[in-house]
Amino acid sequence: MKKRIMMILCTLTVCVFTACGANNDISKQSEDGKNEIANPFIQCDTMEDATKVAGFEMEVPDAIGEYSKYQIEAIDKDLIQVIYQKGETSLLVRKAVGSEDISGDYNDYSETNTVTVGNLEVMMKGEKGIVSVATWTDQDYSFAIDAQDSPMSSEEVSTLIESVH
Repeated sequence: MKKRIMMILCTLTVCVFTACGANNDISKQSEDGKNEIANPFIQCDTMEDATKVAGFEMEVPDAIGEYSKYQIEAIDKDLIQVIYQKGETSLLVRKAVGSEDISGDYNDYSETNTVTVGNLEVMMKGEKGIVSVATWTDQDYSFAIDAQDSPMSSEEVSTLIESVH
């Protein structure tokens, strides 16, 4: 009887130590031994899949000029992004809950203009009259267009904004 009790206690002790020592870190270790934050994006096959992940809908065109829809990603209950590709260049369109700047572009641009597109106030940033990033809010959502790889005219960006919801 004493052996059985001791065996149960030992087993429970091992279980407790194992549970306490579990690594619940959300980061991962790179090949050079440094910790990296895990990628929060979930690959989605369709916009409907992205809607299920993010918890809201996003409407975007199937193509933007010569750019075609390449990849759809979402973050759980937070953001949807669509990456368009043309050769080696890409164009990114994002929508997220809230009113924060979600462009991911922290460059300093010589030109920053607020432009009215329909009933939206849009912040366009770029150089020499060409737009590299545009951000705006509409109701409870933030939007961003990142065209750093292939900057666009403000007219092209405005036309794109009108098709993003």
